[in-house]
Order: sequence, then structure tokens, then C-alpha cells
Amino acid sequence: MHNIEDGNCSKEHKSIKTRYHCVKSRWGIHIFITGVIVSHASYSDDDCIRIADGLWLVLPKSRFSKFGKEYIPFALSNISDAIVSASPYKYDTLIIFEEIEHNYLDFQEEGFVPATYQWISEALKIETPEVKVSFNKSLNRYEFDFKFP
Repeated sequence: MHNIEDGNCSKEHKSIKTRYHCVKSRWGIHIFITGVIVSHASYSDDDCIRIADGLWLVLPKSRFSKFGKEYIPFALSNISDAIVSASPYKYDTLIIFEEIEHNYLDFQEEGFVPATYQWISEALKIETPEVKVSFNKSLNRYEFDFKFP
């Protein structure tokens, strides 16, 4: 597993850790996400990514896949209204992903979308879109039922 840490999070907020896994062949996708939801106004760094009105994201700073930096904001933007509505901070919501772990050998970037949905679902106790996944044996790849820009 590769471990990416941010280390900027306030100790007064409880981190939430989730594990997304999908195994439909000899290999599977396993992604662990640890993060918190805080008030954007309480965060002092300038490294926030604006997702939508009232919603920002901070990703781990060290060696993080450029695809993660694309797929995670994509997933959050798809459900931004539901996140802001369910967040105790409403239009001042900041999601900080403190740590993301995955195996680089058995991995597809698209897995960040259902992993992000799962983390949000557990953190805010809301329903998120189901991502159907199938395995294409001839391509030796998982196929996800969403369209990425």
C-alpha cells in the first residue's frame, strides 16, 4: 500500500476512515480514505480546491496521482448540493482528505469516484449514487458506469 499524509488537520475534529473495495476478478481495487469535514472559515491554508458554492476540498500534499486530483473533485461536484445540505457547516464546508491509501499495482483511477461517494455517505449519513462496476476480461480492466469529462 502507498500512504499519503497531509498532517494539516485540526485535532478537534474526528477523522472518518472508509475502505472501498471491488473484487470481480483475480485482482481488485482497494482504496482507503481518511478525512474530516470542517468549516472552511476555520482552515488557514491556501491549498483548498473550490468544488462548488460553499464546498471546498483539500487533498494530501505528497505524491498523489494526478488522476485522483481529477476524479475526487469530479465525484464531489456530482453530489455537491447534497453534501452542502447535509453538512453541519452548510455553505462553509471543507472536506479534508488527510490520507489516501491504495495499491498501485491493482488499481484504477476510476475507483476514486465510488470510494469518494462511500466516504461522503459514511461521513454525512446520506445516500450517494451507486456506481455499477463490471470486469472486462478481454481488457483486464474494471468498467464503471459513469461518464468522466
